Amino acid sequence: QHSSSYHKGEEEKMQTLDQVPEHLRPALLQQVEQMQVQDSVRLYNELVETCFGRCVNTFHTKSLADSESKCIETCTQKFMNMSKRVGARWQEAQAEQNEAMTQQVQQMAAGRQ
Repeated sequence: QHSSSYHKGEEEKMQTLDQVPEHLRPALLQQVEQMQVQDSVRLYNELVETCFGRCVNTFHTKSLADSESKCIETCTQKFMNMSKRVGARWQEAQAEQNEAMTQQVQQMAAGRQ
């Protein structure tokens, strides 16, 4: 189900991009890319803060203890899995909202005829 909703979301993005005037597309794509970079940095910072806070307990040596390393590895994996799930759910919710708005617009347009 994730892949079908993902592809549907990608198709909707492409349809939306097709509706943007040609001369505005480069600026829009640059803005989207910048937002994606900012989101990646935010995600990385949140990951480091969360896992470091949970797993690193002592500062007696300059390297991590084996238990700290294992904890960070597990925490990172769980964090990334959770982030993927949240992203997938958000995309699904966005697709549902877009669908509902499209139906409302169509109903309003049909009522005017």
